[in-house]
Amino acid sequence: TIGGNVGAAPRIGQELLSDLDDEQALAGVEKVVEYYRENAKKGERLGKMIDRIGFDAVKEALS
Repeated sequence: TIGGNVGAAPRIGQELLSDLDDEQALAGVEKVVEYYRENAKKGERLGKMIDRIGFDAVKEALS
């Protein structure tokens, strides 16, 4: 899952990828980190970036 949060405004993450072996999972994490670095505003959390861009757009970009 991606974009989950705990604290004052908790939320459940959304499923981005499934049924992955270890190598595929690591590659997926690397893609997410790279996408975040390229698209997040300074100080923006991952979940907030996903809200701003849209989950479907993020998922498509990472596919």
